[in-house]
Order: sequence, then structure tokens, then C-alpha cells
Amino acid sequence: MVDFYNGNTNIKKAGIKTGFTSDEIKEYIKCRDDILYFTKNYVKIITLDYGLQLFHPYEYQERMLDAFNNHRFVINLLPRQTGKSTIVAAYILHYAIFTPEKSIGILANKEATAIEILDRIKRMFENLPHFLQPGVKEYNKKNVKLGNDSNIMSFATGSDAVRGRSFNFVYLDEFAFVDNADEFFTSTYPVISSGKSTKVIITSTPNGMNLFYKIWSDAKKERNSFFPLEVKWNEHPDRDEEWREETINNIGLKKFNQEFKCQFHGSSDTLLDGNVLTSLVWEDPIFQDNNFSVYRNIDKTHNYIMTVDVSEGVGLDYTVINITDVSVNPYEQVAVWRSNQIEPVILPEILNNIAYKYNQAFVLIETNSVGSQVANLLYSEYEYENVIITKIDKSDNLVSGGFSNRIDYGLRMTKKTKNIGCTNIKSLIENNLYKVNDFNTIEELQSFSRKNNSFQAETGKHDDIVMTLVSFGWLSTQDYFSELTQNDTIKMLIEKRKEDIENELLPVGFYDDSIDSLEDRGYPTNFIS
Repeated sequence: MVDFYNGNTNIKKAGIKTGFTSDEIKEYIKCRDDILYFTKNYVKIITLDYGLQLFHPYEYQERMLDAFNNHRFVINLLPRQTGKSTIVAAYILHYAIFTPEKSIGILANKEATAIEILDRIKRMFENLPHFLQPGVKEYNKKNVKLGNDSNIMSFATGSDAVRGRSFNFVYLDEFAFVDNADEFFTSTYPVISSGKSTKVIITSTPNGMNLFYKIWSDAKKERNSFFPLEVKWNEHPDRDEEWREETINNIGLKKFNQEFKCQFHGSSDTLLDGNVLTSLVWEDPIFQDNNFSVYRNIDKTHNYIMTVDVSEGVGLDYTVINITDVSVNPYEQVAVWRSNQIEPVILPEILNNIAYKYNQAFVLIETNSVGSQVANLLYSEYEYENVIITKIDKSDNLVSGGFSNRIDYGLRMTKKTKNIGCTNIKSLIENNLYKVNDFNTIEELQSFSRKNNSFQAETGKHDDIVMTLVSFGWLSTQDYFSELTQNDTIKMLIEKRKEDIENELLPVGFYDDSIDSLEDRGYPTNFIS
């Protein structure tokens, strides 16, 4: 006789011995060894049109089950309303039933979403025949513990969501919509990657170019251990061209492209052109610690410029040191130091140490807030001579030799200065005259958008690294900069544009094979000016 859990006749209580028929034993083994058979024959779901019925997964859902079975780490790029939660719930149910003593975490951007996914699993579990149920020890809103000691728990994502816990399997739902995803993933990944057989499944639709985008892109390029699985909008059997046109009419083309075609769009009206943003490619650092990401080794024959944005160091905005090699063409971002915990009073020593390592780099510090204190300490207390000094001349900021009465050890960012810096760094990057290597920089550029006739980070985003680029953009317009680097930035931009125009004018089929000149082929020498 079956003993039920808390009087629920759909759930078998753990620890109660029951007999099995030979047919039930055969079915149990078949379900254990074939998740698709188990899903099609025993997993029931509630549908809008037909109520409770057996789950018949679509082809792409079967593909997802296969990927979950054969890979430890899987990242899924999925359109809206494709039944991702249902197929993941079926997989978690099978995993919990047939692999004893496993700890499973369901994490979503909202606690209610994680609980709803657990509810799906519970509904599936309650509709299984008793011979497939291992029994239940705990069965509540956020946690299910089975008689085989497998445990399924639901959480909202947060930096401390799973701290102190061990998991065999973690599911991250709608990961592109997780706030502070970097902080969460940094704290969570050691927990879920410590075992040799731990599994991680990530699913999401796009939401700009953030950590989900980075993991997905790296997976596509085989730069991490995740297996990438993408589902197209028209793989759903109910979606055809007529449905597409109706949906576009209702929500607009851009929304459709993001939520159903799974295109990674940055924010609208960004400083950089959208096509340029999507073409930016980050690199893996050759060295990295908690604060410092280094992308190139130091060349003792090169000149470096450090542009610095200083925060209060209270866990909110970041203090950033952005290091650019100005002895190469294009200029190149070679290292980024970034922290939101360092107090300004400690920063001059850090700047001094890093600057000396980078061939006594020239340092430009934004001085609007506590940056002024940092710049003055670096110059006076540490006697660092390569602090860039500016002066106000007829409402313009100019680099100064330090012989004026109205000088700043650093750069006071005014509206005019910011506009100049934004315009110039935009031109440098879009004309391939400045190479960005850092992912966090690219991520900030995705949400650095126009607001009130200026550019700034969108609500909830950061622009501290971008502002060091803006400072560099301003500096590169100064006469001092061309003297320092022996490069005239404005001239470089003109030459680059001239080259582009010439390429556009060159007739199709004309090329230089290094054998005959154009003049040798009978064309006038002034054909290309």
C-alpha cells in the first residue's frame, strides 16, 4: 500500500517500501536510460488549448535534451515563447529522479520566475505514476527533496544567492536580464565548477551586449567550455511568414529582431554606430587579477598614456585606469585597471607604480570630483613628473606646460571638453584608428547613449571606462599630443577618410598585382589623386 506525502495522493512518501511488477521495472529502466522516451510517455504539462496532456516536444526541444545530456556546459539562445522552461523542467525532473544525491539550483533574474519553474517540475512530478517516483522528503514553495536525496532549490540571482552551497547542476534562466551579472557569475561559478561532473545550463533571449552575449560569443568561437545551441524563430511549427508579419506590425521590427530573431542590439542612439559596436572584438587578457586586465606585454621602446577616472570608492562607480599604447597605429588599449573599492587616498601610489612600469607613462586624470586630490598628490607627494597639466584659455581646456596661473593637474571635464572627446574617440574607433580590446569597455559602449544633448550611461549601467576613452579622445586633439606621439590625429583621420573615398571610387576589377603600374596599362597618372 502506498503511503502519501501530507495526504496528497499524487505524491508518494519517501521511505515506504512498495512492490514493483516486472513491467514496471522494465519501464523504469527504459525511462532511466532514455530521457526522450521518458518525456514523451510520462511527462505531462498543462496547455492553454487542451489542458493536461502528455508533453510532445518539438524537434528543437529534442535537440536541447540531447545537448543537455551530452555536454556539461550548455548555453541556449532562444526566441520568446518557445517552451524553454518546459523542456528544461523535464530535463531537471529526469536528472533528479534518476541520479541520486544530486543538488540542483534553479536561478532566475526574479525569485518568482525561479519558483514558477520549480512549480512546473512539481506538476510534472505529481503526474508521474508512483513506480517512477522516488518518494518525497520535503515539498515546499522553494525546495523539493526526494527520497533518493536529490534536492531541487529555487533562488533569485544575486552575488550571495548560492554562497556557501554546493551544486551538481545549476540552471540559469533569462541570464541576459540578470542585474550585476558579472558580480553574480564571478561569485557563483567557483561553486558550480568545482566538481568534475557538475553541469550548467544557461538560457536567454538577447538583452543587449552583456555577459550573456560574451559567454555566447565566446562559445561560438570555442573560447570557453560552453556548447552553444540556437533556436530560430521559425523552428516553432506555429510560426510562419503570416505570423511574422502580424508580430512585426504589433511590436515593431527592432523588437521582433531582438526577441524572436535573437539579434543582439545595443542601446539606441549610442555614441558609436550600431554596426561598429557589433563588429568590436574583445580579447582574453594575457594577465588578469581582481582589478587588472592586461592585453599586451610592455614594450620598453613605446610611449603609453594612462587616462584616469576617479570614483569615491564606496562600491558604486568604478575608478578606472585605461592604458593606451600611442606608439602603434592604430592606437591600442593594452590594459585596464578597474575597482569600485579603492579609496582615492590610496590611488596615487597605485598610479605611480603602474605608470613607472609603463615607461613612465603620461597620466591624464579627470579632476571634476576627488580626481583633483589624486592628481595633486601624485604630482606633489610622489613627485611624478609626467602628470598632464591643463589650463583654461578662452573657455577652452588646453594642455599646459605648467607656467600659467590657471592650471589643473589633470583635466576638468566640461560640457565642451566632453563633446570634443566624444566626437574624436568616436572618429578614432569608427575609422579603425583606436583598437579596443577589453570586454567591459565594449559592454559600456553598448549603453553609452545620447541624453540631453550629451552622452552618458543608461540607468543602471556604468560609463567609467568610456569616460577614460573620452579623455583620450580630447587629449588626442591637442598639439601636445602630436608632439608626444609624433602622430597628428586629425591628419590621420583625414588620410583615413581619403583612403576610404579612393577605395569607393576605384572601379570594380581594378587591382594592383605589383607587376604593371596604372600608367603602364595606359591609364592617366592622375587617375587617382
